[in-house]
Amino acid sequence: IVNLVLFGRERHPIAQRPLVDWDLILAMEPMTILGALVGSYLNKVLPSWFTSICLTTVLTLTTYRMIAKANKVHSREQQSFKAAVRANATTQYGSFSNLR
Repeated sequence: IVNLVLFGRERHPIAQRPLVDWDLILAMEPMTILGALVGSYLNKVLPSWFTSICLTTVLTLTTYRMIAKANKVHSREQQSFKAAVRANATTQYGSFSNLR
């Protein structure tokens, strides 16, 4: 409620729109509340070992996706770095081509 009071009428500093995207809130908030309710109910009903397995599975899959994306971004950055080095073969001391 405090965030609603503080940021409800604020405007975006650059675009001509509200700071809060009310359409996004209307789409996401019911699912967020439903997920919290179902999750708390399942936490009470299911045994603790099952909850631990579910949380471990989610953490493992999230970690795998994050590492896969990080490797993809790293390889793209390395390719662009190598291309930049090939395009500009100079060092801080000058170009090696003028040594011939």
